[in-house]
Amino acid sequence: MLEKTRGLIISSIKYKENSLIVRIYTEYFGLQSFIVNGVHSKKSKFPPSFFQPLSLLDLIIYYKENNALKRLSEAKYSHPFKSITFDYRKSSIALFITEILQKTIKEEVSDEALFQFLFRQVLLLEELPYSPDFHLYFLVKLTQFLGFQPQNASEITSNTREKIVVEKLLIAEHQEMYILKSNTERRSALTALVNFYAANTENFGTLKSLKVLNELFNPL
Repeated sequence: MLEKTRGLIISSIKYKENSLIVRIYTEYFGLQSFIVNGVHSKKSKFPPSFFQPLSLLDLIIYYKENNALKRLSEAKYSHPFKSITFDYRKSSIALFITEILQKTIKEEVSDEALFQFLFRQVLLLEELPYSPDFHLYFLVKLTQFLGFQPQNASEITSNTREKIVVEKLLIAEHQEMYILKSNTERRSALTALVNFYAANTENFGTLKSLKVLNELFNPL
């Protein structure tokens, strides 16, 4: 059955010579896996650029509930990336957010509120001026959809320094450009929030993108 939905790219891995297995968080069907053949062919309807992390797509899919791998009928950009693609700071944040989503979103169940939140956040990352606090605010707000939203900073960390900076993120009302004052504060907040996610997420493991962010926000 053909179905229309919007989707957000979570991951893509090479499959055989010319295919991809793509995991997409969809608006109406939750997290789904797709096999996409011939992506490097000149005649392909689906160029590899469609499947970069966090790409926002309008999709028509062949949907059968019991099929582990779905197929795409049509795809086009909902909002093509410009700044995320060419700003290494934004692309670093995008990779971090993607890895967080890979570790926390695992259900093939529709959650339209979560999808709307993620879609809006990606648009803000694309359209707003670069903010060094974007990923930190994102981590705080995402918790309300994952079932472990903290009520105060003490639920996140017992470290006094970390509490002070995390509290600033908890009380921020919107994605201000600079919620925290320094990269030292950002690193403290990031450590506290990642540890909090790890404690509340089964098989969370390590974050490969964390090293990139720590280099990006090396204290000045």
